[in-house]
Amino acid sequence: MAVTQAIPITRHPYADGSYKKMLIDGKWIDAASGKRFETHNPATGELLATVAEGDAEDINRAVAAARRAFEGPWSKVKPYERQALLLKLADLVEKNFEELSQLDTLDMGAPISRTRGNKLRVLGMLRYYAGQATALHGENRSASSAPSFHGTARLVPASGRSALPLLPVARWSLNLRRKRR
Repeated sequence: MAVTQAIPITRHPYADGSYKKMLIDGKWIDAASGKRFETHNPATGELLATVAEGDAEDINRAVAAARRAFEGPWSKVKPYERQALLLKLADLVEKNFEELSQLDTLDMGAPISRTRGNKLRVLGMLRYYAGQATALHGENRSASSAPSFHGTARLVPASGRSALPLLPVARWSLNLRRKRR
């Protein structure tokens, strides 16, 4: 008979039930509509945070900000500098992986062993894409050594709705689409 054991997780200060804004154009802002939603720990029902609920107007603001950055300063960043930035991100994710795993588990309810178990895959993907900044050759490459995956990643949580506004790339469930054979 299988026995389950609860693994104690200390409540993270970020998941304190307070209001969390959206990050758009380098600024923490409210949703244009003013809407908010509560996110709860699926295991306990405890309130983790109240979050700005973005909609089409917020998406348009985020896309416009990304376009400005792409056409502005980001387009002038050299490939090796982009690579260095992405490698720094991977190092930060690795350094803080336990904390990010706990937040992800609180947010989406996956077993902590699952979020912890994705460490090598997450870090591998971040470092793979960092390497692509200096290694683009005009061809499509697999993002994984597993032949059943290709390199298209959607930066949304498995639930389709981000409850805690964490770094999107830190989301372990990157929703890789399987190749159709």
